[in-house]
Amino acid sequence: SEGSTKLAKSFTRPTFVTNSWHHQAVKIVSPGGVVAARAPDGIVEAVEWEEYRAAGVQWHPERMVQNAESKALASYFIEQCSNRAS
Repeated sequence: SEGSTKLAKSFTRPTFVTNSWHHQAVKIVSPGGVVAARAPDGIVEAVEWEEYRAAGVQWHPERMVQNAESKALASYFIEQCSNRAS
């Protein structure tokens, strides 16, 4: 992970393995977006838009349910949804 985004801070460690494979990937993050995680080859793996309370990842956490980072991502999502509801 990289940066000081809420998403990056939700991960349990700064470097971790994902199950991503790409034939397309984010090259330029839209205005207001910040890269939250990047692969060693520079591919953007996660982005966040704090203004919109939106985030996205380019791997498949639903296929890594026993992985600590997938659990952290699910917890982050639930927390953000709960905060929005209150």
